[in-house]
Amino acid sequence: MEEIRELENILDSIVEFNPAIKEYNYSISFFDGSPKEKFKGSFIDFLNSINEGRKGLIFNYNQLQNRISELFQIYDLLLLIDKDLTNFEKSKIKDDSFFYNNIFFTITYFDSGFWEISSLDKNLLNFIKTKQSNYEFIQL
Repeated sequence: MEEIRELENILDSIVEFNPAIKEYNYSISFFDGSPKEKFKGSFIDFLNSINEGRKGLIFNYNQLQNRISELFQIYDLLLLIDKDLTNFEKSKIKDDSFFYNNIFFTITYFDSGFWEISSLDKNLLNFIKTKQSNYEFIQL
């Protein structure tokens, strides 16, 4: 669906701005959506790994891209990007202000249509604004 392509575009823009971000850690900390028929493994296990994991489900950049390609639709998503895995602890991210103030890059998709993007790197955020203007950008 459309939101899958939008997420791929956001991730492409991040890496275009700074290719080193491919080496960061990626955590899907919350997800609701549906898989394509070609989804590898159990979709229920995928959801349980996200919801029951202390840090969500951790990926490297290529693993995340592969998993996204197996999704049919996203209804809700919290994707965190950071070098420090301890920032993904669910006990820390219960408060929105924590991830807006401490996590390098945050992508939130909710209510099947609204995107919020935040980053500690204001230049990266401004770069993405030039490419994706229809999202809400959180700047602190």
